[in-house]
Parts: sequence; structure tokens; C-alpha cells
Amino acid sequence: MKESILQRVIRSGSFAVLAVMMVVASTALAQPVMRIAHADSAPEVTINAVAGNRLEGYGISREGVMISFETRRGNPTPQELRDADPSTPPYEIDVRFLDDTGFPFLTIYGGHGAIDPTWAEATASPTSVSDERTLSNYAAARAIVAAIKDSPVAKEAAATADMTLWAPERDILFNVAAPALEDLLVIRKSESEEPGSRNPVTRNRPRANINLLSTNIYKWQVEVHKQTIWWTVGQGEHSATISRSISSTGVTQQTIVTSNHGTAANLMSMSCSWTSTATMPKTLPAIGTVTDGSAYYCNTHYGFTTGTHVCNDDSYVQAQTIRYNAGPMSWVTCGDGTLRRYAPGCQ
Repeated sequence: MKESILQRVIRSGSFAVLAVMMVVASTALAQPVMRIAHADSAPEVTINAVAGNRLEGYGISREGVMISFETRRGNPTPQELRDADPSTPPYEIDVRFLDDTGFPFLTIYGGHGAIDPTWAEATASPTSVSDERTLSNYAAARAIVAAIKDSPVAKEAAATADMTLWAPERDILFNVAAPALEDLLVIRKSESEEPGSRNPVTRNRPRANINLLSTNIYKWQVEVHKQTIWWTVGQGEHSATISRSISSTGVTQQTIVTSNHGTAANLMSMSCSWTSTATMPKTLPAIGTVTDGSAYYCNTHYGFTTGTHVCNDDSYVQAQTIRYNAGPMSWVTCGDGTLRRYAPGCQ
């Protein structure tokens, strides 16, 4: 597995010299964006911008929990979606948060798969982090993003968003990653849910001193989220998915949020959810990349004609992948002549 940013810092010994610094593969190309020192309960954070519109940084909480994060910028989002939904971001931007072992516990895809092919492989890599440590990682990541958002640099940049090179990445961190990290701290009693279900998903906040035991029993869950939009071809829905691996204690071990070229799933209303009944691996399958030709995503272009796909085709493929942990090398829905106007179900 690719060595994480944080692991490189610890291995190099620079952690002992400076509690928070940024190390990137092309250090000479890195430009400092932000550095936040400890203040009260705030973590220390450093962010660098790297060639190719990438942000890479990490922070250390007051409790000593170390978290790193990275962004990747892909293609502009489809004009059809931006016209139909003004909340669609200008670019497809991927974000991931990693613990000090290099495990990506939260991955957000701006499209339907990884811009950086190495991300997909890392997502499916095994981890042995306990439930208690997992919750500590989530709390530290949430505090890091909050510190970035509250910093004078970020507030100044927000006032001149159109003039900041990293404004799209900043918006994804604040508007998509922040609520996703909040959701990770939820303890879940998970059941499948369709509209009108008598068994809704129950979410409870963990107690401050919760004592969780490690477990080897995991279930996978996928949610389809949607919102109504008006394409040039008429009314339809934009949809995307949230996939989770959940331990028997209700702790989410890993989350993948897709945007499917438009608004991220966690910013829309949930349409349905499905949770496995059998024991599954702790880590989710590697959602595909734009280059590897895997079975877990649509490898056609976005569009309304034969040989193309829309967001709802992506959501269908992602939901089926979680349900069956497999898929054909090519999905008919990704290129047939039928326009999937509405979000798919989960069953």
C-alpha cells in the first residue's frame, strides 16, 4: 500500500522537530496555504498546495491524534448538471481523510470513481484499528476541519472566493467533508429502509465515555440520496450514494460518499438504504477509477444519448456493487439507450 503522508513524516523524524508540517511527493512544487498553531483546544494544522490544484495537509489534535487529508481536482462537472442544479460544484473534486496508519476512513468522490487510481486500491486495504480509536480519529478530523474553517485565512479567502485558487477544494472540505465527518460519529442500529418503511435507520450520538469493544463482525450499508432537477430533456432526479462498513457495535469503520458529477450524496435527502445481513469484510470494495476499467463504475461519458450515462446509472452500479460485492465488467445501464431519469431503489 502506498505510504501515507503522515507515515513519511513520522519515518523521517521531522515530527519530533516540528509537530505539524507538510510533506508532499513534490516538495519543491508545494506552496504553503495555511498553518494553524495550537490555541485553546484547537489542533495544529498545516496545508500545502501542490501542482495540479491539489491540497495536502495534516493536523494533530490536542490529544495527540494525527490525521492527514488530500484532495484531487478532476474535470469540470457536466454543463447539463450545472444548468439543471446551481448547487453543482464547478469541478469534480475528490477528498480523503486518513488515520496515522494510512487507512482512508472517509473518501469523497466528486465524480463516480477515483481521480487518482491509487486511491481506489487504498480504500480496499485492510485495517485493524479498534472502534474506540476509530471514534477518536473521527473526532480529531472534525476538529481539524473546524479549525481550518474558523481560521482567519479561510475567512479571508471566503470573502474573495473567486480570486482564490483553492476555493473549489475549500468548499468541498467545508460543505461536504465537514457534515460527513459529523455523521461518522453517529452510533448506528442499521436496518434496510425504503420510503414508507416501518423500520427506519436509527441514529444515536455516542456517550462521551463510551466503552466499545473491537469486533470482527461487519455489515455493509448503502444509501441512495436524491433531489429533483430539471434537465434540458425534462424533469428528473440527481442521485448519489453513501456506502459504509459498520461494526456490530454500530461504529462506522469506513465511508465512501459519491457525488456522481453533481451535488454530493450527503447534501441531499435519503431515498432508501440497504444493509447486509451477512458478515462482510471490514473494508468496502474499491469503487472504480477513470483508468482501471474495473466493474464498479460507469466508464462511459455523461450524457443523455446511447453510449453515455447519467448520475442515476452511477448510483445503480454503486448500490449493486455494495449489495453483491461484485459486478460485470460492463454495466448495460451505463451505455444503453434508456435515460434513467430517476434515482434507483436499494432493493
